[in-house]
Amino acid sequence: MKTATLTTRIDPALKAEAEATAAPLGITLSQAVNIFIHRFVACGGIPFEVSQPRYNADTGAAIAEGKAIAAGRMPAKTYSSFGELITDLDE
Repeated sequence: MKTATLTTRIDPALKAEAEATAAPLGITLSQAVNIFIHRFVACGGIPFEVSQPRYNADTGAAIAEGKAIAAGRMPAKTYSSFGELITDLDE
């Protein structure tokens, strides 16, 4: 059987995770990509749902707060001790 080469760019850490995920299945990353392409053709598109994750209001607010802190638009809350943090979490 003739083969063709497919070259793609991927984050090295993601590639390592994918290889580690494929190994216990007894397949290489190349074989995993081949499986995906076979299913892609058979299904006439991506063989799984592609959507944005849905969050509840609390999770969405926490993500927005984290992004604001990371962007420097909001100060991060600090604690003088671990006990103070735990007390705050309990409240």
